[in-house]
Amino acid sequence: MPKRKTSAVWDYFEDIKVDDRRVWRCVLCKETRDFKGNTSNLWSHLANSKDDQHIEAHHSIKDKCQPPRKITKKTDNRPARLLDIDTDVENENSEIAEDGVMLPAFASTSAASISCETYELGHMPYSISSLKLKGFFLALGLYISRAMQPLSLVEEKNFREFVLHIDPRLTIPCRNTMTHTILPNLYREAKAKLVKELEGIKQVALTTDCWTSINNEGYMTVTVHYLSDKLKMVSRVLNTIMIEESHTAVNLAKELRKIVTEWNLMNKISAVVTDNAANIVKAVSDINNWRHVPCFAHTLSLAVKDAVLKNKDFKTILTNCRDIVTYFHQSNLATIKLHALSTGEKSKLQQDVS
Repeated sequence: MPKRKTSAVWDYFEDIKVDDRRVWRCVLCKETRDFKGNTSNLWSHLANSKDDQHIEAHHSIKDKCQPPRKITKKTDNRPARLLDIDTDVENENSEIAEDGVMLPAFASTSAASISCETYELGHMPYSISSLKLKGFFLALGLYISRAMQPLSLVEEKNFREFVLHIDPRLTIPCRNTMTHTILPNLYREAKAKLVKELEGIKQVALTTDCWTSINNEGYMTVTVHYLSDKLKMVSRVLNTIMIEESHTAVNLAKELRKIVTEWNLMNKISAVVTDNAANIVKAVSDINNWRHVPCFAHTLSLAVKDAVLKNKDFKTILTNCRDIVTYFHQSNLATIKLHALSTGEKSKLQQDVS
């Protein structure tokens, strides 16, 4: 028994066989083509035709499958963040559909489309230019960046099944599209907004720090701090760069000037906060001639370490405490026995930061 056709597009097509080949035939223009297993090419036939009958048929089916959504003005009064899905778009008067999709957005993808002929909200995959798909791409990009998820998430089988269970008409972008299109677009949009915001700021402070990754790669991050027009403290990371040269004062000063120039902040710096390392202090105060402010937390840490080293008795006690914590961290049986002897809420022993 042939499968019942539930898609409304079949109102304008016939499913026939020609020379043992399954083909469809348009009842409007009698054109026939091979049937590919889904209704995508049927929809395309109606959508791409300039004939009035085809255009009217296409609009009629779209109205059946996807009734118009109610549009409401956004009323959320939360503080705006860079690239908030409901605030940070090119059109400041953006609107949000009741299903949470931001209407003005961007994105593009080359991933294969997904079709579902029996889904209750519609039959066709969203077109690449649809507001729904653009909103999905934006939300996915924000989720990956804000939650620090791996880009491989979009290729993970269970995640893809989860998304398609919510709406089978969605096209999930591939990892390459996320890397080279969606996330770069998000970054450019966030940067443009921050540049515009910083244009109205007269004074800023910078913090910067250098570190080495587990792969033995040197990095430096620069963060800007300023008061908004509503007198709220705002902190934004300007850049995190790999330092491929020696961490000399000259090289660090050069990289700092490059970042500050890129963001047009050269004449707005009131102070730069760093740790007490000699190279970064010289780069800030001696070479770039900026006001240097030592990091209070780092200064306090140095003072405590110095006091511990000079007090032999306290140093011995601290060493013994570290050894005890290390022992329990390395022994599962000892930890179980400790919990059995403990009363009240169980908590993991914490090692201090040396």
